[in-house]
Amino acid sequence: MKFEKITENKIRIILSAQDLENDNIDFRTVLSDSTKARNLFLKALSKAEDEIGFKTENYDLRFEAFASESGNFIVIVTRQKSSSIYCNEKKKSKVKVKKKNLMNSSSIYFIYKFNNFDDICNYISFVSNDISSIAEEISLYSFDNNYYLVFKNISIAHNFIKNFHPTLVEFSTYINNSDIFSSKLFECGTNIMKHNAINTISKYFLKKENKKKVSE
Repeated sequence: MKFEKITENKIRIILSAQDLENDNIDFRTVLSDSTKARNLFLKALSKAEDEIGFKTENYDLRFEAFASESGNFIVIVTRQKSSSIYCNEKKKSKVKVKKKNLMNSSSIYFIYKFNNFDDICNYISFVSNDISSIAEEISLYSFDNNYYLVFKNISIAHNFIKNFHPTLVEFSTYINNSDIFSSKLFECGTNIMKHNAINTISKYFLKKENKKKVSE
């Protein structure tokens, strides 16, 4: 667990996968259960006060949490002076948690850019076809000399969700403005494979003996 001071009233907390495991919390838990997330963040704030002097008593607190490409969990904490709300363990119901992670259900599309088709094949070969059911639709587009896998309506309940993003960014680049970029991609790009590109590539372009499966 690491702490970085951004401004006088804002800090960044970096939680590793081991930090989450120590509190019996995984990626899906933070996404779906704000109570457990809140408790973890309040515990982190106690350490932040000791290590960098970031006091929270008599302040309103706002949390923004998201997953980084490295697999860490980043929490941005902003405090605002309050005369009536005490954001500590006894008043933790007053703490506002805003989840801003990549698997936020408000996002429709998740788009990953690959430099070439071989990189896509290597990715699918690495994860096997367990990933094929993680989204309502998985399409492959080509645009501006690159390839794009487009995942529509990700299921955060899928058993591969914890490894989904960290594994993908080993082979590709996540498009941060995916919902906006999707319009440009659909209009100017070429749709090579519709519906489930993972299954299509796995069936016609990969040799079975080369497939591997990521342990969950």
